[in-house]
Amino acid sequence: MQQNLKRIAGGNWGISQIHRWTLYKTVIERMLAHGSSAWCLNPTFKMKRKLSSIQRPFLLHISGAYHTTPTAALQTILGIPPLHIQLQFETRFTSIYRLRISLFPIITDTQPHDLKMKKTEHGVGAAFCVLTNDIWAYQWSAKLNDNNTVFQAELTALHEAVIYASHLPNHNTSKIHVDNRASIMASSNSKSTNETARKIFKILLSNPRIKVSWVKAHAGNIGNERADQLEKDATQHGQPYSHTKLPKPHIKGLLRKRMLEEWQTSCKNGDTGRKIYNIMPSVSLLPLTGLERMLPSSLNMDLSLPTSKGFTCLTAIIAVVVELARHFTRPRSVSIQFLGI
Repeated sequence: MQQNLKRIAGGNWGISQIHRWTLYKTVIERMLAHGSSAWCLNPTFKMKRKLSSIQRPFLLHISGAYHTTPTAALQTILGIPPLHIQLQFETRFTSIYRLRISLFPIITDTQPHDLKMKKTEHGVGAAFCVLTNDIWAYQWSAKLNDNNTVFQAELTALHEAVIYASHLPNHNTSKIHVDNRASIMASSNSKSTNETARKIFKILLSNPRIKVSWVKAHAGNIGNERADQLEKDATQHGQPYSHTKLPKPHIKGLLRKRMLEEWQTSCKNGDTGRKIYNIMPSVSLLPLTGLERMLPSSLNMDLSLPTSKGFTCLTAIIAVVVELARHFTRPRSVSIQFLGI
């Protein structure tokens, strides 16, 4: 793979650097990660060394830097984590979300504010109620995990409602009113990626007497208003409902945060790439595209890219660029292409 990349990209010719970076992240890294969930949950030191030696040629081809450039420096500049840390991220996500393996304490350090999509400040509730001949015949409510989304709560309530309706006498036609179009569309799709939506679809398919329709929220519909109130009450006093998975973006966000922390610790305690670390002490998953990651540490000032364009301390800026170019890169390479000079 690295030979193929070498054929289409050289030090000062071939596809652009950002295209090389994209090609690595979307194709090469995906190929290297194939099957990693079987062996990279807890990589040994020998495995880390081997993965680093595999990743290094790609980093050199992407950056066009000297072959003596430390791998840690290339990773920081390009925004590409060490390969063993990236594969650990993939393995942990597969283990938690696909294989349903609990990894403590990686996924248990979850705070309610980590996910902003909440029904109320107390969390997420799900509820439905049954109105028969102007009489409230039945009601159900539950409190979901604080990190579940509103969409998951809507699907959970709809799922419980169709289960209840499916157990009613066959001669009765049940009408379920929902104020969330997304949940209706998901549950009407037989190929939906959501497990709860597929369960709803199967129940509706086998019970054609159950009709699901949309109603406008907060429009005076007595059943909808009562269900909303039950949801709000459930967030504080409802029975816990643990059958719904944590949302995929939330799990990935937690694991990505953990990955960045491990990468940051590795850079801080590493033996190589010290000069780059002194200039750019914090790691990022984005490639270096300007001076905003170098100036704060070099000049002890809080500068962002827009304000740095008007910065007049030219000597300090040149010093940072020269330091990079002198120690780590060829002309027209990392410092030139990434800094846009």
